[in-house]
Amino acid sequence: MGQLLAASTLLPVLPTVEKMAELTAQEVAYIPGASAGRCCLLGVSRTVGDFPTVFCEGCPSLSETASHPDADSCDFDCGLSRQPDILVVPISTFDHLYGYLLGRVAVPDEFAVYEPFLNNFGNYVALALENRRQK
Repeated sequence: MGQLLAASTLLPVLPTVEKMAELTAQEVAYIPGASAGRCCLLGVSRTVGDFPTVFCEGCPSLSETASHPDADSCDFDCGLSRQPDILVVPISTFDHLYGYLLGRVAVPDEFAVYEPFLNNFGNYVALALENRRQK
C-alpha cells in the first residue's frame, strides 16, 4: 500500500504518458495476489507480467485519436471487464475517461484487500492527467 501512495506522488512529475502507464502497470503487478498489471492510457498500453491481450485488438483507448491531448472523452468499456480474473479500474474524472488500469488476479483473497486502493490510485492517475490537460 505504501508503494501505491509513493507512486501517486510521482505521477504529476513524470514527463510522458508512456512513463505514467509504465509506473501504473508496475504498481498493479506488484500488488499481493496479482500476477500481472496493465495500463491503457491515451493511446498507450504498458504491461507487466503475463496478460491476455486478445480482447485488446481494436480497443478505442489504443487508437491514434485517443492519444491526442485534446481528445474528447472516450466512451467505451474495457473488453477485459467480463473476465473473472481481471480487475478493471477506469482512469477517469467526472468529464473525461482516459483509459483503464487492469490487474490480473492470481490469489483473490489477497488481492481483494487492495481493490479500494487501486480505485484510488486510478483516480490519482486521472487527476494528474486532468491537470496536464488543463495547463
